[in-house]
Amino acid sequence: MIVFFRFILLPRSIKVFDLTRPSQNKKSQTSIVDVYPVNAVCCHPCGDFVLAGTLLHRVIRMYDIHTLQCFSAYDNQHHHKSGGINGLTCSDDGKAFASAGQDCQVILWDAVSNSMVNSIKLAKAAYSVQFSRSGKYLLTSSADGIARLFDLRTGKQLQLYSSGCSSVESMFACMSCQERFVATGVCGGGGGDVQFFDAFTGSLLVKKSGLHVSGVRSGCASPIDSTFISGGDDTKIRFAELK
Repeated sequence: MIVFFRFILLPRSIKVFDLTRPSQNKKSQTSIVDVYPVNAVCCHPCGDFVLAGTLLHRVIRMYDIHTLQCFSAYDNQHHHKSGGINGLTCSDDGKAFASAGQDCQVILWDAVSNSMVNSIKLAKAAYSVQFSRSGKYLLTSSADGIARLFDLRTGKQLQLYSSGCSSVESMFACMSCQERFVATGVCGGGGGDVQFFDAFTGSLLVKKSGLHVSGVRSGCASPIDSTFISGGDDTKIRFAELK
């Protein structure tokens, strides 16, 4: 039986809701409590584990959502060097995950052994990470206002997508519409806009100005069409389409 979950981040906890229950039953099934404020969360494709990163600690937690047992990498050298975790993502096959840290590193992990496989050093703090569907490419964003696409087989940067801001306090980037486009949004540096780029050439296609009064904190793009949802500091959720 496949069970679907929804995760809600609270200051120092993660609430897990079973979406197969009646909508009127809004009580959380599980609550995972941490010492530090939770800053990033990602569900493993199998549905049994959730990855969590906190605002002030460099160690990534892997929780079994049924037993609440917590796992972390055994080797201390495999963790981020300092600061907190800003972003987490799993590959579609569940064999790997990636983390974006305040220490300017993006770390690639073996999800089975929970150990570091490789790392990518960025110029400034890393904010978001996303695997391509094939698992061969990784999209990152960082505090310099630039999203970058890397080939994980060679470690080389293939393309970059500039927000036009040289310094931001947060940024996200995600692939959309069969991975033909890259959508980005920033908080800080006059953010509030969502930009769509050609994933292959890096050229700016559309800039959705004024979607939010203040900066854009997060977003999610449809994998099959050119629609997009963003969340901003203005407490609003906006829907946009590449047209």
